[in-house]
Amino acid sequence: MTSTTTTSTPAGPESSSVSTTGLMPVSMSAAGLTAAAAPNGEDSVGGPDQDQIPQDGSSLANLQQESYQLEASFAAKLGFPVTTMSTDDKLEVMLYGLTRYRDVVHKRHTYRYGVAIRVLLEIYDNQLDGDLTLPVVAAKAQLGVVSASAQLLLYGYTGDLSDTLPNWQSFDVDSYADYLKSVSVLQGKVFGDPSKMRPVLLSSTLASTLKPAKGTTITRAGAIPAADVHQHRLRGLISKLEA
Repeated sequence: MTSTTTTSTPAGPESSSVSTTGLMPVSMSAAGLTAAAAPNGEDSVGGPDQDQIPQDGSSLANLQQESYQLEASFAAKLGFPVTTMSTDDKLEVMLYGLTRYRDVVHKRHTYRYGVAIRVLLEIYDNQLDGDLTLPVVAAKAQLGVVSASAQLLLYGYTGDLSDTLPNWQSFDVDSYADYLKSVSVLQGKVFGDPSKMRPVLLSSTLASTLKPAKGTTITRAGAIPAADVHQHRLRGLISKLEA
């Protein structure tokens, strides 16, 4: 499964010619993306010209909250640091983020440049049911129904955030509360300081061409089987988190 949810809030004018259909997140440069999309150098669309790419935060006119649910093998191909190993039917990767960006059109593709605060979740579950929101994952991990780990990823910001970054890798109810607090603080610091923004590639429609064939596997260890015995407690815990 690959699903996306994005909410954009324009903070200034945006070209009406920009198409974001099929826009997928990446964690690599435009050069790396175009090389991955055309490994033999055939049909390469190249990347945007240097003078098209924003150089600082002054031209990042849009804000967006993003949410992606990706197969693990696809997330790895997009450059994200997937650290665990399993088949795609047992491992799901979720990406939540806040971005400030500008879209650039080059040939037939859109390239989104900007700064981003992203949380990458890796969720192992024998029976992934598709109902994966942050509160649901936190509650399931707290009860041992799933195994979940988390990474905080920052893109395009050069300021010192060493006193702001959360200290967690596993993801549960406590981590979820820490996540909400940390992202709120980081949002004020990162998005409120354009002088320290150095925009990087965040997403592109070209990335959708990297989606692997169904059944592709990645190597992973440390699988923790899911259990079906905590459903009543799980619903109660989810209600508290979402309240």
